[in-house]
Amino acid sequence: MDKTYFPEKILKRDLEFQILNTMYLNVKFKRSLRYILNNLPNQKLKDFEKITWYERKNDSWCAVVDGELSLLIRQYCTHFTIFSYVKNEDDFKDPAVFDKFKRGYGCFTFYVDTRKSGNSDFHVQNNFFELNKHIKGIISTLKEDKIHLLWNDAFLPRPEYVEIKNVWDGGSDISDIDDFIFAMEEISGLHLMLFSENDVFNYLGNYKAGDKIGDYTVTEVQTKLEDDYYHNVGISTVDKYGKEEFNDVYKITRWFLKDFFKE
Repeated sequence: MDKTYFPEKILKRDLEFQILNTMYLNVKFKRSLRYILNNLPNQKLKDFEKITWYERKNDSWCAVVDGELSLLIRQYCTHFTIFSYVKNEDDFKDPAVFDKFKRGYGCFTFYVDTRKSGNSDFHVQNNFFELNKHIKGIISTLKEDKIHLLWNDAFLPRPEYVEIKNVWDGGSDISDIDDFIFAMEEISGLHLMLFSENDVFNYLGNYKAGDKIGDYTVTEVQTKLEDDYYHNVGISTVDKYGKEEFNDVYKITRWFLKDFFKE
């Protein structure tokens, strides 16, 4: 037996413990997911080609609802990171319950390796083809609380060029730490972006020229949104040295959030 097996396994479990219990990434993961699901249009399941996607520079996102199951899906070409949440009645009795280790949350990836498919051009031009074929089986598995079986192609049959990889089971098991960290980065980034475009944007009207944000003085407030281009809405400020600067809603979130929302 490989003598490094047990030390490596212990190290992995220790790292998982640190991530979930010291860094509280599971809590942050769930809070971000809940916020995003509350602020993206929740669409009924249908052909993903007909879904409305929230497009960013390097990826696209959508929220899909099927009964008690909500899916947040990140798409980059034929690679999908999928975050799942199965609604539970307890969530409505105790608003803080989603901060606990609780089944119902999860994350996995769905990937079509076009090089192995034998028809690369087709899958490149039809990114959603395989996901459309397998989504109902995936949804049934999630509703049965069997996310841990998604990777198993005997349980969920699919071509060998379609890979489903578990990332996190919603509890204490992180299947792939690198993938979990990547998923956290992506969902946190989307959370910040939507927070900027909703909470921060809607609060801009509470400011006027002469108001203070921390050590900065407001000189102008821009609230006119055109073509959903949020880089043009925000607040112009001047610091104590006379330096003027325009801060769009994204910059406000990143640098001024502590002082932005008045008590």
